[in-house]
Amino acid sequence: MKFRMGFVSLLLVLLATFATVAFAQDDLLQPCFDLSEEDCTLYYDAQMFLPESTNFTASVDVAVGLDDQSYTATVLAGGGYVADMDVLSQVSDFIALLEATDSAEDLANLTLENVLTNVGTLLMAADADLSLSITLPDELLAEMDGIISNPLDLNLWFVDGIAYADLTPAAVVDPTLAGIFGIDLNEALAFAQLTLTEEQFQDLLSDDDLMAQLDMQLDSQDMLMGELPADIEDAITLTRLDDEDGYAVFETSVDLVTLLSSEFVREQVVTAIESDEDMSAEGTPTADEIVDALIASLTESEIVSYEYIDLESGYYVSTEIYVNTVIDPAPLAALDSGSTEGMPAIITVDVTIVFERSEIDEVAEIPAPADGIVVPFAELIGSLSGSEGQAQ
Repeated sequence: MKFRMGFVSLLLVLLATFATVAFAQDDLLQPCFDLSEEDCTLYYDAQMFLPESTNFTASVDVAVGLDDQSYTATVLAGGGYVADMDVLSQVSDFIALLEATDSAEDLANLTLENVLTNVGTLLMAADADLSLSITLPDELLAEMDGIISNPLDLNLWFVDGIAYADLTPAAVVDPTLAGIFGIDLNEALAFAQLTLTEEQFQDLLSDDDLMAQLDMQLDSQDMLMGELPADIEDAITLTRLDDEDGYAVFETSVDLVTLLSSEFVREQVVTAIESDEDMSAEGTPTADEIVDALIASLTESEIVSYEYIDLESGYYVSTEIYVNTVIDPAPLAALDSGSTEGMPAIITVDVTIVFERSEIDEVAEIPAPADGIVVPFAELIGSLSGSEGQAQ
């Protein structure tokens, strides 16, 4: 039997589906759950307000426990952006066209020229910078023989349509990569316009896999346009807590087992599992059997988030998300070999995510890195072509 859907993959599918349901916005259903009409309006309006500029910090902590062993990883992030709302307004017609896409066939309304023109406009609509510091488990680093440092620090910039990256961490592999290098994405768009024909573009849009994914997404949206199914409401609570220092505080709680057991979410997860290549192997359990085993495996499962909204400005300013799961691997193992020998009796997965905005509407500019070197796109393509030729 070649059943290879891992625990983490299954959980990611479930969490992605949760995000589709719990944070449905724009033209989709905006369920109020236990909120008053006034609180519901405040909550969803804040999700939609986009500051013209802001700095931010974020952190993600992941702890995985296998019986008496534990492994932790941390990602720290910081940065900011400055958006030009006048430039963004220039793509409003294009956005309206995308929002009017009600079927896969509607993609035929898109043209290569229209897409490239609007993407080029978007490239000039905002500047941003991002720094990441990633700390991995020592056990994982030991298997990499010192290829990466711990923590691994990454720095990225996007200024005036040019994407910069500090490639110094990769210098351990190739010393010539030490430094900050940039690519003008407008040059990349011009290259695409020269090398890709409208016919080729339409062929890409009509790809069977793309069409199937789009149809599935549209079907999901159609279901969320009306009343939220009662079995999903049983899985999610949304309440307003006491205000803190001028912030409205909203708590969302999700029971993953109840959510996965709902008809809508179960259908989404089954579809995602069935798209896996390994599902066609002889002897592989059905997607429904896998979902049943996953439900049985999740002995404890909850997502709790706290979102803070500035009552004066109406901006969403910070959030805290806690994901706690306890997994009994035996039901899933039974689908494969029926044996749990060598497997942990219990797997725990705890994830903490914290995001906070600061200096909202007060960031003047995002400067390009002073020592950044812009590599001509044609030169980059030439070097990549040369590498491929050598590899052959």
